[in-house]
Amino acid sequence: MSDFEINENDILVKYHGNACYVTIPEQVKEIGDAAFRDCTDLIFVKIPEGVTNIGHSAFRNCKNLMSISIPKSVEYIGNQAFSGTAWLKQYPKDLVVINQILIRYKGREETLILPEMLVCIKDHAFDDCPDLKQVIYHHICFSPKEIREINSCFMWMQAIRKFLDHPENQISVQGVFLFVMRLNDTELLRKLLETGKFAVKKNIRQLICLANEKQAYEMQIMLMNYQAEHFPEDTAGEIRKRFGL
Repeated sequence: MSDFEINENDILVKYHGNACYVTIPEQVKEIGDAAFRDCTDLIFVKIPEGVTNIGHSAFRNCKNLMSISIPKSVEYIGNQAFSGTAWLKQYPKDLVVINQILIRYKGREETLILPEMLVCIKDHAFDDCPDLKQVIYHHICFSPKEIREINSCFMWMQAIRKFLDHPENQISVQGVFLFVMRLNDTELLRKLLETGKFAVKKNIRQLICLANEKQAYEMQIMLMNYQAEHFPEDTAGEIRKRFGL
């Protein structure tokens, strides 16, 4: 009988062995929740390329686990996946980041400025940081308890990056614009406008009104200039309406 319990969906449900050095079979696409939990004999594990998910508590309390080979194919890591491992305890940097996912912050600073490349923060990333008072992302200050709000910012930023790479794709224009205003990032708005797909004839007026409502006057001027350049007939109509011409 194999030490690896793998279901029909190629999910490693449970490891039943007691080896010190483990190479997970190539067929595995996901490591299930608690699949290796409490495997105290485990010292080294190699995860094969092609694995996309590491479940909650997957290696939790593998206290002697010193080394983990994690491929770039991993896109999701569950909460507490590596808690209680020697690997996490001895990680040499304050920010424990795997494939742009922040697993844990081990520093002792009161303020943490997050790298822009992050795409997610796990729920317990700041559990052992009694000195941490604020977390900053793109000049926005958060409490360490506001992980959900920070991850929402990551979500919007990912959506913007994808749109800038492929402007033919649909995007929530109003939601993105509200986020860009929150960042107060005129350069990012300029990049969005340059796609020619963000501010279009049917929404440009709405964006201008939003900017005025939020007192984002510099962005309002950028949008008005964009409207005058790309939709001059609309600009002329608004002038006539305003002055009764």
